[in-house]
Amino acid sequence: MPPLNEQRKIVDVDQRAKAVEVDVKNIRDKLWSEPRKINSLLPKLDRLTREESFKEWLDGLPFPLASILWAYNAAGADEKQRYEHLLHFFEATAAFLATIHLSAAKSDDHLRQDVIPELMGRLEAQHIGLNSASFGTWQTIYSNLAKTIRMMGDKPDTREQAYQLLKTHDPEVFAMLTSRELSTLFEEVNILRNLWTGHGGVVSPSEASRRHNSLKKNLQTIQKIFGSSWDRYQLVSPLELRIENGKIHQNVQKVTGKAAPFEQTNMDLEMALDSAFLYLVGIGEREALRLLPFVRLSASPQSALNACYFFNRKGNQGYRFVSYHFATSSEIEEPFPEVASALHELLGALENGNQTQIGGV
Repeated sequence: MPPLNEQRKIVDVDQRAKAVEVDVKNIRDKLWSEPRKINSLLPKLDRLTREESFKEWLDGLPFPLASILWAYNAAGADEKQRYEHLLHFFEATAAFLATIHLSAAKSDDHLRQDVIPELMGRLEAQHIGLNSASFGTWQTIYSNLAKTIRMMGDKPDTREQAYQLLKTHDPEVFAMLTSRELSTLFEEVNILRNLWTGHGGVVSPSEASRRHNSLKKNLQTIQKIFGSSWDRYQLVSPLELRIENGKIHQNVQKVTGKAAPFEQTNMDLEMALDSAFLYLVGIGEREALRLLPFVRLSASPQSALNACYFFNRKGNQGYRFVSYHFATSSEIEEPFPEVASALHELLGALENGNQTQIGGV
């Protein structure tokens, strides 16, 4: 065996090589899905390096996720900060995807009346309910609802219904949103998080490096699963609305990339968007998926840049949200009536004693 330092270099080079493979695949996907953009793809291929391509990949991610990875990228050589940022990223990704599936499921009578109450009952039985949301809460919600909607998409007679739930007819986007591999990844990272946070004390530089290397492999997996799918399923925040000749022209800002200000664009939709909520819109779709208010943007008083917050728990003064990238104001707690309304709707069945269990993944 080579010396320990050489072994570390070998592992690092191997991980960087795998990351380049993911980046090249993303370029090839875009080449065949958007051939007219070949002139913009050639420079990306020519200057392909790990750092540059990672930044470009972040530019296509929803801001709630990209902002955390940008903080991770900015941590430099601090291995402890870097692995902690990655833990936050995976928890936020589970929360974001779980929110998408809860939002979609609410629009279907069967899922809203039967599946969601059973899922909420299972969470309460495991003491990981939404009133105090943990990584395990979001992981369980995502895994169960993604499986349910994935199974609907596998059947010809319910495939259109499944696509309508998520407001996308793009097979790759649908596969990404309902990925079985993501369910496994969230479960693995949650186990690591509980193991590491359950054993306190000082983390040595070598242990921090080991943890970081372990999570980097998970990051490469999620890069492969996401690919360029978020380019075709964009998070937007509504701005002005205009109606002409019976058609709705909705001005939005695309809440994409690692930092504000966000690009503004106009969308022709068949529905008006409420400025109090965030939405996901698939390329070519005429309807948008309104997200439950468990992910929110907030203009921080300390900065002109937007900060993103994720729902954490019900507190004494209202509802607590935490930011995984904005250290200056890392949490907020306010009454948030829209959050109270959403939780009441989701948990209402439990108040009536409906606490059956849903099957696992």
